[in-house]
Amino acid sequence: MAKQDRKETDKAAKGLKYGFIIFCLLVVGIIGYSVFYMVYSNRFVATLHDAKTGKTVAKVTRQEFGYFFNQVKGQILNNLGYDIDFSAYAETARATALDYVKDFEVQLIKAREKGIKDEKKINDKAEDIYRQYMENFEGYPEDAIEEYTKQALGVNLRQLKAIYRDLALINILMEDYKSEKEAWEKQVKEYYENNIDEFKSSNWRKNAEEAVWVRHILIKTVDEYNNQLSEEEVKEAEQKAKELLKKAREGEDFVKLVAENSEDFGSAAFGGDYIFSKGSGMDETFEAAAFALKEGEISDLVKTDFGYHIIKLEEKIPQGMPVSFRAASEYREYLVEEMTYQSIVDEWAKDYVLKKNAAVYNDFK
Repeated sequence: MAKQDRKETDKAAKGLKYGFIIFCLLVVGIIGYSVFYMVYSNRFVATLHDAKTGKTVAKVTRQEFGYFFNQVKGQILNNLGYDIDFSAYAETARATALDYVKDFEVQLIKAREKGIKDEKKINDKAEDIYRQYMENFEGYPEDAIEEYTKQALGVNLRQLKAIYRDLALINILMEDYKSEKEAWEKQVKEYYENNIDEFKSSNWRKNAEEAVWVRHILIKTVDEYNNQLSEEEVKEAEQKAKELLKKAREGEDFVKLVAENSEDFGSAAFGGDYIFSKGSGMDETFEAAAFALKEGEISDLVKTDFGYHIIKLEEKIPQGMPVSFRAASEYREYLVEEMTYQSIVDEWAKDYVLKKNAAVYNDFK
């Protein structure tokens, strides 16, 4: 991840405070300096230093760190349940957020070193990210969105815009690396070949077991609480599934059909795909149908407790083998291009040391 230069409002405020503090120091001497140091240092969660020179190159504000911490905290609560004692996981969340924020800061440094200064491009991309965020709250008053943002992300909307501007800058940095197409593709392929073991396991495939990579469309026959729909609604679902099956077998873009129709919302945005081995927890009927297909083949309608599925087999993966380079490039758990870019960021990060301000760092709970 990455960081930003101070916000314009922070710069202005700091300038005003600086003149006032100089005056206070002249009057109260060492006491004034101590007060200044305490207030100033408590604004920052950590400082980033050049590993060779020890020079401070960036400072992590409470807002920046809070943005990452609150997202990590949210992921933990979402995965483990909101009734857990979060104090047992707080240090894990803080440490993870610290890793994210170091990457954030390092990438901002590299973007500036690379001379990325197209303000219009940066601002347009930042506005696009912000617009996508605000679309989640269509119809809600701004004060309610502001309050939610403070609770969920630890920042207000103004601070969120500033962070999104930095994320836009990082996004442009990543795009610049990928724009040198031939060199980038070579680097990605080398990463895949040099880290082949990373592509032998995933959430639904352990220990390089025999597996399949499938895409599927689900038309549900249950409601959001998994209660069976009425007989008429089930018939309508079946009819819709039959129509989609016909389109798929006539050659329509399967990924597009998934995006526009699948009601498996956990996979629809990713092309409806899963890589899984036998006995990994997938529905048994779904599993049997998937393993019976040939590569490129589309199943008949497959009925499970969830509804009607249309399954397309992308690839069979033999035991002990990694997924193909294509799967590594497209499957959401791998995305080898992002993994390659992260390896570049990891190399950059070795040139920097992040020192946390424990008094502020431990405030995040």
